[in-house]
Amino acid sequence: MKLVLSRKMMFQNVRHRPMTRQRVHLGANADGTLTSIRHDYLNHTSILDAYSENCGEATPLLYSTPNLRVSSGTVPRNVGSPTFQVVSKRFFKAARISPPIAEEERYE
Repeated sequence: MKLVLSRKMMFQNVRHRPMTRQRVHLGANADGTLTSIRHDYLNHTSILDAYSENCGEATPLLYSTPNLRVSSGTVPRNVGSPTFQVVSKRFFKAARISPPIAEEERYE
């Protein structure tokens, strides 16, 4: 028996990352120095779940600015529950590469 899923069906039956909508506003001085960042984002989630994608998690770590605002939100949809993507160790063996050592414990 063979099961064939279209791309649209695949996102309803297997793990997937949620769709996100992001908006970034930047403020700078006349000399180009970054003075403010506003990063707002939304992601969809299942009506039965509250999964939140951390799109703005790295923003304060990557940019040093005196004025920073990062906000998030979820939009319930009639879809399967999104989740983070897990990469199998079999993938790395098949690709003949080594997984990153620092993150090796995250892989199944």
